[in-house]
Amino acid sequence: MKTFNKYAAVVVLSAVIMCGVSYAEVSKESVTGVPGTYGVQGTPGNVITQQAPVSVVTTEEMKKHDALQPVKPPKKRIIPLKRRHNHSTAVPDVNQLPPELQSVVPGASSGQQAPSLLTSFTGLDLNGNASHAIPPDTMGAAGPVYLMTIVNGAVAYYNKSTGARTAHITDGAFWASLGSGSGEPADGVFDPKVIYDQYLGRFIAVELALGNSSTKSYILVGISSTSDPNGTWTLHAIRADLDNGSTQTTNWADYPGVGMDENNLYISVNMFNTSGSFQYVKSYAIPKTQLTSTASTITYSEFINNNAYDFTLQPCAAFGSGQSVYFVSEDYLNSTSSASYLKLFTITNNTWTTLGSIHVQTYPVVSSLPSAPQLGSSEKISTNDTRVLNSVCRGGYLWATQSVTNSAATKTEVAWYQINPASASTTLASAGTPVQQGRVSDPNLFYYFPSIAVNSAGDAALGFSGSSSSTYAGGYYTARLSTDAAGTMQSVAQLVAGAAPYYLTYSGTENRWGDYSATTVDPSDDLTFWTIQEYAKGSTNWGTWWGSFKTSSSAQQTLTVTMSGSGSGTVTPSTGSISWTGNTGTASYGAGTQVVLTAAAASGSTVTSWSGCDTTSGSTCTVTMSTAKTVSVVFTNPSNAVLTVVKQGTGSGTVTSSTGTLSWSGKTGTVTIGKDTQVTLTSAAASGSVFTSWSGCDNATSTTCTVAMTADRSVTAVFTKKVSGDFLLNGNADILWRNSYSGANVIWTMTTTTPPGTLSLPSNTDTNWEIVGTADFTSNGYPAILWRHKLYGYNAIWVTSIGSVTSAQFLPGVSDTTWKIVGTGDFDNDSYADILWRNSTTGNVALWLMTGTSVKSAMMLPTVSDTNWDIVGTGDFDGDSSIDVLWRNKSTGYNVVWLMSGTTPASAQYIAAVSDTAWKITAVSDFNADGYPDIVWSNSVVGANAIWLMNGLSAASAVSLPTVSDTTWKIVGPK
Repeated sequence: MKTFNKYAAVVVLSAVIMCGVSYAEVSKESVTGVPGTYGVQGTPGNVITQQAPVSVVTTEEMKKHDALQPVKPPKKRIIPLKRRHNHSTAVPDVNQLPPELQSVVPGASSGQQAPSLLTSFTGLDLNGNASHAIPPDTMGAAGPVYLMTIVNGAVAYYNKSTGARTAHITDGAFWASLGSGSGEPADGVFDPKVIYDQYLGRFIAVELALGNSSTKSYILVGISSTSDPNGTWTLHAIRADLDNGSTQTTNWADYPGVGMDENNLYISVNMFNTSGSFQYVKSYAIPKTQLTSTASTITYSEFINNNAYDFTLQPCAAFGSGQSVYFVSEDYLNSTSSASYLKLFTITNNTWTTLGSIHVQTYPVVSSLPSAPQLGSSEKISTNDTRVLNSVCRGGYLWATQSVTNSAATKTEVAWYQINPASASTTLASAGTPVQQGRVSDPNLFYYFPSIAVNSAGDAALGFSGSSSSTYAGGYYTARLSTDAAGTMQSVAQLVAGAAPYYLTYSGTENRWGDYSATTVDPSDDLTFWTIQEYAKGSTNWGTWWGSFKTSSSAQQTLTVTMSGSGSGTVTPSTGSISWTGNTGTASYGAGTQVVLTAAAASGSTVTSWSGCDTTSGSTCTVTMSTAKTVSVVFTNPSNAVLTVVKQGTGSGTVTSSTGTLSWSGKTGTVTIGKDTQVTLTSAAASGSVFTSWSGCDNATSTTCTVAMTADRSVTAVFTKKVSGDFLLNGNADILWRNSYSGANVIWTMTTTTPPGTLSLPSNTDTNWEIVGTADFTSNGYPAILWRHKLYGYNAIWVTSIGSVTSAQFLPGVSDTTWKIVGTGDFDNDSYADILWRNSTTGNVALWLMTGTSVKSAMMLPTVSDTNWDIVGTGDFDGDSSIDVLWRNKSTGYNVVWLMSGTTPASAQYIAAVSDTAWKITAVSDFNADGYPDIVWSNSVVGANAIWLMNGLSAASAVSLPTVSDTTWKIVGPK
């Protein structure tokens, strides 16, 4: 019979005892046993002055060196790839997403087409002009007029407008003036890097020499005298085998990372002994004044990192004044844990600091990435390993990329990250997640050896190689606009197609490719991207190919002008027109356009100041639109006062003024009012939000604020996003309990993470009725309690208001009780709560899209046939306004979030595991009003309860809740 038992006595939880549950009991540390901190903090660098060969040489003199050499048979060279250590070839389960989850994680795409190529032409190749070395280590950089390419075996310069090659020499000839005899600095050069230093307007080249065949090891550094590489170069040779500048070792430098900022060049190298065993990492900070000097000594700082787990540190190429330089690497110490991490370091005031870990999307840890198939041959292409390949620092963020595999470790793809270094932590539990991250993958193509660049508009580009059993190895690229959805790249475009199956090992065993590539920004406009990638030019010939492209946001830049202050006036641009909304105006200009803004004050007002300009002169402001810019002008009038209203909080709403009209720019509104006027402000929360509080008022009620305008005044209005389970509609998520024995139901009314009181709800003594969710199905603002009958499949809701039940309504039933309701949320963003289902037998997942209490439509989501995986909650974990799905494995204790795009799983990512499966996830909601859902844990054995306060996909901290030792009481919501 379809009725609720509403007449049993109401039972209140009468005794709760505060427990001592610590974060360690439910945190990742307790699962893995990984120490909370590691690394050396605040290590000063060794300032070294070393006698070093130096040479000033012209490109023409370099060419003569090649011409004077006797003709020799081509020397076939394999450039070694040294790995830190071998991981087991078996992929640990802890680093795998369930196959069913991984199958719905395509390379996330913004849906836009990648930009078309502006320029495209051939570069160096092996058989024609690169001294027969494998792999090429494809590297290049763009200057204002010329491109510079270095590969293993050759150096070349190109006119970037025409593609014409203006110089070509061997890399041995490039460095030969430092000494090319046996054991001298230019003997056996390898692993080239080149960057264009936009601060000095010069190219900087780096290459290593000698290696494990000698007791000496050199780092070679060259800097051009101007932005034209065809001219003169100053070359230096630094002994890498000397630790602290003087201690002789038998170690040699390998695989350099190169970065720069305004003052220094940064180089990081892996040090191996002559047996090929990794020893440690050395990093260098070399003042650029030393590089331009021709003195026979060179002074620099050396940092020796003896942590055996730090390997291949990539210093970033920094763009912009005051931008810090960071080093990034794989966090090998934690590479076999239940999540994957990158590790960040920095140098400040000649002091090395380990910033700590960043938690990134999991990828399997393997000794070698799977080799890539190619058309026309059973011989596969080596894709090396998962080390970070390059990084860029811009706008306070670090961008990085690496090759990884899918969860089954069967196919390579490109991983990329935008990271706020401030979120790195030496304590794993508080390690932040990237601002955004993504994968570029394809159902068939393997992608490998990526490089990343970011322009002044905040757009990013990736270049990489790709191949499959039906495609020759070629070059590819993609990009994203700064306005694209987080974690997405545009569709992949082909830079150059491969022409043949490629197979070349010389005396080695691997079909070498890579070891890296280059993608960079044109310094002429700081907008256009250049990439140089490798392709199969012939069966035994690799080639390189240059291409340039420009993202659409690069074509037009937005100028925003704001007028503020107690006065008034106008602003007129020298070109174009400004569209005004209140006191905020916008205009669009082509990249590089210079705009002069002229302010004219109204009668009784004066122009007080400009801000945000490149230059100012009196009432004018000049800006050059190399990027989007915002400028502000202040007008003052002594007889007026300005009322400023700022809206804060995770929610939204409106504030109106009884006098005048507020002019809004984002969440800040202003209105100019005659002095001594009394103003009343009225707040109205938007759908899905609640108004929480005022500050700055003379007097305030729940929705109004009164201020007397005796002077400029500022008021803050706080709107909080309505959270799941807020039974009192006060912005706080509450916790719902049900007694599985008596049928009693109780609400813990919460103040953030503290339960100061309880509310009793009617009992339902038929314990076949189970509470399965909370959501506002009736649009009255309050959460309804969703019930399902586990015997008959009936579904119903209790409608609530201010913490009490006001009515009961039935929803459509589902008689097949293998289907369980496992979550609620507005998945299709139509302002109605939807219902998520899971079949406990088949693992099928389905979604009811609701309109109130009616089913609008139903759809299937990807099946997860392993029923050890349970859906345990829903919430917007990544802040993209889509409801995500939280999973827990009741066998292993792993936890995974499906990051949704509307009703479609876009990706899957692990969060910290809890191996003690007595801990259950019992509720999900935003308890601390930071905009991210938090996770409530309950221990089914001892009755302990705790909350993980989440920062997106990372647990920032944990808070103990009262223990309820009577385990017949279960937390049943919100979720």
